This record gives sequence, C-alpha cells and structure tokens, in this order.
Amino acid sequence: MVQEHGWSALKSGELLRVASLEFDVFLMADRNLQYQQNIPKFGIGVVVLALRDSRLPSLESKLADIETALQTVEAGAVIRIMG
Repeated sequence: MVQEHGWSALKSGELLRVASLEFDVFLMADRNLQYQQNIPKFGIGVVVLALRDSRLPSLESKLADIETALQTVEAGAVIRIMG
C-alpha cells in the first residue's frame, strides 16, 4: 500500500499522518515505530506484525490474530502480533 500510494519516501511520522487521512488502521512490520512516534496524536490504529519473519507460512499462521486485531484496534492504540 505504501508504494501504491506513492508514500515510500515518507518518514514514519508523515507516513502515519497521511495514512490517517484515508485509513482507520495501519498494518506494519516496523517493530520500533510505536516507540519512535506518539501514535495517539495521529488518530489511527496501528497493528504491528512482530513476527520472526514475514514469509507466507509465518503470516498464514497468524491470519486469525491479524483479522481480530484489524477489527478491534482503536484509534491511537497499538496491537502487537508476536510470533
């Protein structure tokens, strides 16, 4: 999505700001973003995939957790999915 929207060059804070204008939830694999940014000020829910790797088998094993997180995360909150 980041590349499709032309947001690849944006820094973390600006990325969250522009994403919050179009989306309610931001799904990401950047484990440190929540510690580098004040997530509540952006008004967007963040789901962090804190997985050992991002290959398909790892993602598939967490699909139920990802779906639940996407449906329940509230604006300004962060849900981490570990694995």
